[in-house]
Amino acid sequence: MTSRKILDACFWFVVVVTLLAALPLGSARPWAWNTLSLLYALTGLVVAGVLVKNPRVAGNAPPLMPLLFPVSAYLLVLLWAMLQTLPIWPESLAHPLWAQASAALEMPVSGRIAVDPQTATASFVRLLGYLYLFLMVVFMANSRERARQVLHAVVLGTALYAAYGLIVYFSGNETVLWFDKWAYKKDLTATFVNRNSCATFMGMGVLTVAGLLMQHMVKNNRFEYGLRSGMRYMLLALLTPYALWLLSSFTLLLTALLLTNSRAGFVSVGIALIVLALLIVPKKRWSVAAKMALTGVIAAGLLLFLEAQSSKTAGRLLETDLAEEGRPAVFKLTFAAIEGAPLTGHGLGGFLNAFALYRDGTVIGTYDKAHSDYLELAFDLGIPAALLFTAVFVAVLWRVRRGWQARSNQRYVQAIALAVSLQVFLHALVDFSLQIPAVAALFTLLLAAAYARSFPAVRER
Repeated sequence: MTSRKILDACFWFVVVVTLLAALPLGSARPWAWNTLSLLYALTGLVVAGVLVKNPRVAGNAPPLMPLLFPVSAYLLVLLWAMLQTLPIWPESLAHPLWAQASAALEMPVSGRIAVDPQTATASFVRLLGYLYLFLMVVFMANSRERARQVLHAVVLGTALYAAYGLIVYFSGNETVLWFDKWAYKKDLTATFVNRNSCATFMGMGVLTVAGLLMQHMVKNNRFEYGLRSGMRYMLLALLTPYALWLLSSFTLLLTALLLTNSRAGFVSVGIALIVLALLIVPKKRWSVAAKMALTGVIAAGLLLFLEAQSSKTAGRLLETDLAEEGRPAVFKLTFAAIEGAPLTGHGLGGFLNAFALYRDGTVIGTYDKAHSDYLELAFDLGIPAALLFTAVFVAVLWRVRRGWQARSNQRYVQAIALAVSLQVFLHALVDFSLQIPAVAALFTLLLAAAYARSFPAVRER
């Protein structure tokens, strides 16, 4: 088996595994995310071995220097997460729960920063798996064909999950896989437990298929020859089998997204769709007025579709009252917890146990997440490490933006990744979807494919 065939097999294995990650309840169970990380690690070893043996097989591989900062910063964050779990810290830096445990047991207990070292280690494994995935895709999806294959695979995979979710929803919505639903019984969740996680996943599919459809329409428009000619060519482009497949997938995914009844999911995707249209439509072909008209049509269509298909989502948007929800109280207490350990944090994944020290009568029910990935990141790792972790994504997205500015014939790949990033990061303000492995892995796949195509083109084999 040649090096090229091994690399091709690894590419498709990684793509398929990433899409299958949503099947076992979003891989939000220890056995599922550990298996996912193990598969990424083993495949990464094979890919590294092939590239070391035959570097030329990577083809148009991106340069290594731009990767130095994001990868180094990511590894430093992981190193800090593991140092938090070690019993090497003085009592002044260790979490006070360890001192309480020592007093209760009447025996010395070595202090750690992390409240729950076991959970922190599991979170470390998950984050390391995403790094393997990102680097593998960067070095394997660096051709035009590979980038398009990633996008088409995402459309197909997410559309299948949307179809499954719709079948379950309209058949009574009483199960998730073969389990009886124990949460969100009136909302579409497909193979996820939480409707917001499902909405983020479906939203990434919506943006991917919308980007491909917009690119197809832009590529086939002839408005420079007149309005009548342009409309005729656009209609013909919409009637091609490829466009019909994209339209069918878009309908499935958007319907599933709306039936999740996730307010943040719908709003974040709506904003990202408008940005996506502005990123994909070339300035030289359409005027600013045409761009605004296009975004207006998209926004109006979304509102009409929302009214027709999911009046419950519209009602939840209109009736939103933060004063009556529990999240503001959780946010307030999370801020207080961050102020309690601003530099060290409370340990990766330790929100449930550490938050119990700060709870009061304003919070009702169990909260094992902060319902804001940004706040929970600072809560877990401390503000310096959280800022460093954020800088990783800023560096990657800056490179993707530069790739989009290069105006290559595949700039829609970067446009989709930028729009998906906007959607995911907006939703992360008020939820924890990025902590669901299936969501994080799909986001990493799209971001890595765009990053791989964001460097000056060289001759490809």
